[in-house]
Parts: sequence; C-alpha cells; structure tokens
Amino acid sequence: MEPLLGGYLGKAPAPILNIMKKAHPEWTPAEWAFRWLYDKKEINLVLSGMNTQDQVDANIITAASHNPGQFTEEDREAIEKIRNQFLSVRAVPCTKCGYCQPCPMKVEIPRIFSIYNDFKMYENPEGAKGAYDWIPEGHRASKCTQCGECEGKCPQKISIINWLKIIDKDLS
Repeated sequence: MEPLLGGYLGKAPAPILNIMKKAHPEWTPAEWAFRWLYDKKEINLVLSGMNTQDQVDANIITAASHNPGQFTEEDREAIEKIRNQFLSVRAVPCTKCGYCQPCPMKVEIPRIFSIYNDFKMYENPEGAKGAYDWIPEGHRASKCTQCGECEGKCPQKISIINWLKIIDKDLS
C-alpha cells in the first residue's frame, strides 16, 4: 500500500532523481518503487492509486516485466542511497494514509504534514506558508488539543502532537 510514499517519489527532489537516473535512466520514479516491491518474493499484491490511463498502462508493463530477485547489487545500492536521501530531507515520516483522521478538532493532519515536508524538502518557506494559509483557520495545527487520538491510529508511530506544535510555530 502506498508504494510511492503518498506521491513523494513521483515528485522527488533533484538529488533523488539524480540517483535514480544515474542507475537506470529509463526508469521513472514510480517504476523504481514498483520494481523494488516486485523484487521481494513475499509481496503478492501492490496497491497504488492511479490518476490516468498512462499510469495504469505503465504500472501494468512494470508488473509484467519484473520478478523477484531481478534487482542487481547495484540496484540495491541505489535504493539504499535513495532511501537515505529521502530520510535526510523529509521531516515528518507521514505517508498521508489518513488513519489519523478524522481528528476530533478537525485538524487536517496529513495535509499539514505534507505542506511541512514540502517546505523542508524543497526549501520553500514562502510556498509552504502560502499553502498553510489555504487551510481554514479552524483546521490548522494550532487547533490541536493534544487528545492523542490520532497517535494511537498512526501506523508510522509519528509523534503527531509534537510535530503539530513545531509546524504551528514554523508556518504560522
């Protein structure tokens, strides 16, 4: 589920795209993600959202052309470099799965985390603050009452309350 990290791989920053293109110039970021999953013999099904017929077609072609164990040692090294690069630029490890929702106070947690991660990843404070301003006042991080309901549902075990405090300070 969410093999593209909630869309993060599709809009990866330049350092990550450079790692991918150096290893396999013909593979898209989505193809990297799917091939990595299909390389694992324990994975029988990959769930991914698709928005266009081209995406459906590309995913079918990738699924049909890759089997477990086809990754080379160089491919695995590239994946490790990509992983490390992503971890170094993504502040909050949220995949936007939405399990933290609905928040009793209507705080838009995944959207807020996405804006904050984009802010950190792309070093664009003005854009992040502008995007944050589009969130209705009653749904922003400042409305969190620290009830903790969201943290018990988060499969990533994110310290949501603490992150919301940080984000409110940085983007308000």
